[in-house]
Amino acid sequence: MQILSNEQETWEKLVAYVREENVDCDLWVGDTYDVAMTPEVAELAMDVFNRYKAAGGRVEHIKVYDDPVEAAEVGRLWRTRRWEAFF
Repeated sequence: MQILSNEQETWEKLVAYVREENVDCDLWVGDTYDVAMTPEVAELAMDVFNRYKAAGGRVEHIKVYDDPVEAAEVGRLWRTRRWEAFF
């Protein structure tokens, strides 16, 4: 968990620096998506998510759509099996 915490802190400092110094670069700050397109990958993603949560990982910023119909509708990708949005 410490590695993920360090990565988050580094990301936040990078974004702050780019904004404060008006750095001319292509910086995306917004939702990030993980999309599983097969049942096998959807199952693996669910397992990773559940293990991360059980280990005490923060998940309140992750919206999960694990119903294939809903995932495809939200993601607008036909055959989507699982959709995770990180914000």
